[in-house]
Amino acid sequence: MKFLNTNQLREWDEFTINNEPISSIKLVERASQNAVNYIKETCNTLQTILVVCGNGNNGADGLCIAYLLAQSHYKVRVLLANPLKPYTDEASFYLEQFKSQYSDLLITEENFENDNTHFDVLIDCILGVGLSLPLKSPLCELINKLNKANFETVIAIDVPSGFPSEIDLKEWHLVQDTFIHANLTLTFQQLKPSFLFPESETATGLVKVVDIGLDKTFLNKIESNQFLITQEQVTAIIPKRTKFCHKGTFGHALLIAGQKGMCGAASLSAKAIVKSGSGKTSILSPESCYQVLQTLVPEAIVLDNSGKDFLLNDPIDIRCYSAVGIGPGIGTNEATLALLLEIIAQCKRYNIPLAIDADALNMIGKIGIDSIVFPQQCVLTPHPKEFDNLFKVQCKNAIQRAEFAKHFSCDYGVSIVLKDSISILYNPNQTEYILYDSSPSLAKGGSGDVLLGIITAQLAQGLRVSDAALLGVYIHAQSGIWCAQNRGIASSTAMDLLDGINQFYLQTEIH
Repeated sequence: MKFLNTNQLREWDEFTINNEPISSIKLVERASQNAVNYIKETCNTLQTILVVCGNGNNGADGLCIAYLLAQSHYKVRVLLANPLKPYTDEASFYLEQFKSQYSDLLITEENFENDNTHFDVLIDCILGVGLSLPLKSPLCELINKLNKANFETVIAIDVPSGFPSEIDLKEWHLVQDTFIHANLTLTFQQLKPSFLFPESETATGLVKVVDIGLDKTFLNKIESNQFLITQEQVTAIIPKRTKFCHKGTFGHALLIAGQKGMCGAASLSAKAIVKSGSGKTSILSPESCYQVLQTLVPEAIVLDNSGKDFLLNDPIDIRCYSAVGIGPGIGTNEATLALLLEIIAQCKRYNIPLAIDADALNMIGKIGIDSIVFPQQCVLTPHPKEFDNLFKVQCKNAIQRAEFAKHFSCDYGVSIVLKDSISILYNPNQTEYILYDSSPSLAKGGSGDVLLGIITAQLAQGLRVSDAALLGVYIHAQSGIWCAQNRGIASSTAMDLLDGINQFYLQTEIH
């Protein structure tokens, strides 16, 4: 599904208004009613609710929400944030509607400060996507007062007031801390671009997307190079199995992983390859890992290497393999580096897909990425620290790292999976795929090793790099969600993710 920027989201509103057709007034009502449905799940009629409304269309949403809550007998009050400034047509309409029945429920900022009324819930509708930075008085002062008030729950509508819907690195320093700190953000139709980064969490809290019924035919008419990964998209690219298929149909994956003390990384990755559909799996690991791997991954072939505690650069011909994954637990020994460079060279020479992670990335970072000529089909899967080390950058935040990733993917001709709470796949053709749904259960050692295995298995089955990486991060995330629900977020392990892979394929095959 196409992921749109703020201007495109406004165009989507206009397109719906003109083509449904529906008036902007009615569209506000539809959006507000859908938001109210979520609010009713969070709040009860015994709680006192303060709705703070601005002058624009976000204020119109707030006034309509307040009206609908009052109609449902909720204890609601409305504070007008900037009553002396002109209102949009939509905000004016819903202000008059509210006043016509509930004028006694309007309060001033002075009332809010001096009144003894305790409010349990704040619904923030001061500013929406039209924010201009830096934020000025008197809204700065009001937002600071609201943040200091003792609300049990703070719900932002569409965007927390004072927080930008898009982040421009040149303006990020202007954001500072003058924004509403919400527990829950009900954002309309689609995530806002700024919500993709960890820096947004102190503003948004939990984010829920509220479908407001915008005309989806607009998505066929608008250009975008960013996409949200969806289940439908994933289902369409999963390698299919037929009655007469055999193990040779689904490729032969080579995993290069492990050193003394890190055999677990190799076994996790190898198990993930086996469970993710590869027809055959071979593992190149040092002698100290042989017994562990033969025991934990009996389905795999363990190849000889003369290295006892770490891999040596023994002669190897990889032409019999469909794809190679390298990195988990291999260490950064000089002899292992020589092997890594040989594998990269052979993958390029024979056009074999390659997935690179963990210590392999660290070794490339040590010698300098500019010295590497990557294969045409190559994906790198760094977490933030590995990314900064690999590309020799010191990123101040995730926003800056994302900008670098876009450029580096094009510059080096590789796909990059930037692993984070929201992972993003950057491709050399400048397309970006965003995985929003995931779980903190993935924040465990070994999780990345499992991801490399899943991606390597997809490459071995013949998927192109961008599809293999896309499918890999989705399966990984869904496995994490399954673990959170069935093993517990804090107690889930990378081994549990392997069971999650089984569950993903089981559910896919059933449906």
